[in-house]
Amino acid sequence: TVLLLAAMFSLWAGLALGHLDYGLIIDAGSTGSRIHVYEWDARILHSSRASAEVTIPKQIGALKSSPGLSSFAGGREDQAGDSLVALLEYARSTIYSRSPGVHLDRVPVWLGATAGLRV
Repeated sequence: TVLLLAAMFSLWAGLALGHLDYGLIIDAGSTGSRIHVYEWDARILHSSRASAEVTIPKQIGALKSSPGLSSFAGGREDQAGDSLVALLEYARSTIYSRSPGVHLDRVPVWLGATAGLRV
């Protein structure tokens, strides 16, 4: 899992957001959703030379909310996105507490659904 995260975040390492870069992973399950907030040292990729450096992200926060997204099936699908707002607010405050000048529109968000999610 750590190697997969490192590979995903290395793709975004070219976006220098300051001293640190950030990324969010939302694990949407049938019983609840979890957000994981990661940071890693910002890197600037130079087209003139290849870099063998690997950046390993560090988890700086996590939060779980209930109910799961599958509870919004059956005519309540429009409320599913609203159920993730508290998680995103948590991520925003976690990132801003460490780096107030970060441009959140440049922070990548990955949303994954577990096998138990049936929407």
